[in-house]
Amino acid sequence: PPGGIPPPTPPSRHPTDPLTPPGGPPPGLNPHGHGPKPTPPKLPKRPKIPDEKKIFIDLSGYFNPIRSQDNLGACSAFAATSIFEYILHVGYGMQRRYLSPLFLWYKTRKTIGAVNYDTGPRTCAVPMQNLVEDGVCFEDLWSFVDSSNPKWRTPPDMPAVRDAAQKKLISFRSLDRNDPDQWVHALLEKYPINIVVYFPRDMAKPYHNKLYNNFGTRPNIGGHAMVIVGYHSHYPYEGKGIKAFKIRNSHDVDWGENGYTWVPAEILRDMLFEDPIVISGWKKDSYYSP
Repeated sequence: PPGGIPPPTPPSRHPTDPLTPPGGPPPGLNPHGHGPKPTPPKLPKRPKIPDEKKIFIDLSGYFNPIRSQDNLGACSAFAATSIFEYILHVGYGMQRRYLSPLFLWYKTRKTIGAVNYDTGPRTCAVPMQNLVEDGVCFEDLWSFVDSSNPKWRTPPDMPAVRDAAQKKLISFRSLDRNDPDQWVHALLEKYPINIVVYFPRDMAKPYHNKLYNNFGTRPNIGGHAMVIVGYHSHYPYEGKGIKAFKIRNSHDVDWGENGYTWVPAEILRDMLFEDPIVISGWKKDSYYSP
């Protein structure tokens, strides 16, 4: 049977981010591109979750307000920094504060040899590895700019680099892209999930759906990184309950429902082009610690 319609995350955005234009930015990831493709260790399987078990998870309230990547292909940096912000707040009790996607995106483009190009890596494992090696500074030390500003091609300054060195990831792991039950286990442990999808054309702005329900053919515009922040085992759809995941995007609050959308598990599994990633090592005695 269907469950209740989940409440929306209240609308709230970063105060100075430029607007993401209609149609959205160009693809931020290219699975057939150049550069390294690190493969994070895969977490072992957890038990299958019974279909009848009722589960509702929504971690979005622990995240900072929605951001907007303007017309730049920086989605992988926005996804990774939003998860790291969550971890600093939830895992270490830090006051909510933004991290700099522009800093991380520059480091990622340097890694793939494309600092002067509006592009992204082949995999979200690259920015995660950058977070391990370089860290990331706070937003106010290297703030995001719109696509017309040449700052996005400029190396971060020394204050930003020194600040980033104080905030580095411990490790990251991957989950099975073909097994949504493993994603649910991660969310139950309060671990948001970094994903890369073939982004459907009908999900690009203007898109205002609470639930993405295209079960048919989905022409796409390329690779895009987002974050799984929730799960509903009995999301109401056409008189029955379906499994659905809540997704956080970086296309501003006028995308989806206040910057978020729900996606049925079978559709999301089909959209993925690599194993999902979790940031691990931030909780003592946790299954997801190294």
